[in-house]
Amino acid sequence: MNKGYLNKLIDFKITKVVCFKASIQLFFDNLALNKNAEIVIYNDYHYNKKCLSELLKKKLISVTENLEEISFKFFDDSNLTINLKHEAWINGPEALVLYIDNSTIVWN
Repeated sequence: MNKGYLNKLIDFKITKVVCFKASIQLFFDNLALNKNAEIVIYNDYHYNKKCLSELLKKKLISVTENLEEISFKFFDDSNLTINLKHEAWINGPEALVLYIDNSTIVWN
């Protein structure tokens, strides 16, 4: 677990969502801080709304992380949860990769 790194994304907004067969990419931006970030999710995930594209322009308000899941809560009460259980590792050796502040942080 890489506790704390995902909290850097709080107050960032989603600017782009890209869905691939084996992963999804979420691009974040915080204009006030002049920073951006990217998350690539390889594990099984659950989104509580209809379509991931609904995340566009949504502000991240909280991140909860434990050994079994990572949950992102957005301003409109939408929630994206990434399953970290071993059986959810279906598309790669890593569950999630965060690119922020010229760093790469891997959850595996």
